[in-house]
Amino acid sequence: MTAELAGGDLDGDTFWISWDPRLIFTDNFKAFCYSDQARQANESAANTSKQSYTIADICHFFVEYMKADNLGIIANWHLALADRYGV
Repeated sequence: MTAELAGGDLDGDTFWISWDPRLIFTDNFKAFCYSDQARQANESAANTSKQSYTIADICHFFVEYMKADNLGIIANWHLALADRYGV
């Protein structure tokens, strides 16, 4: 079902469904099949990722990722400021 709802992946997406005939499309098109593209991407990744990584590399990546992962903090501050100032 998720592939039929605008490509949603159920990671917190909110969907709104309406059966109002004025909002329902008159023409519907078959969903595009991405299986060939996914297979090609997997093959390409398998061919290009010959590098081996150490535990230190993985730890470094994780620390850098966590330092840059501010989206949740920014979103919460934005919501708090909007609530506070009525925006």
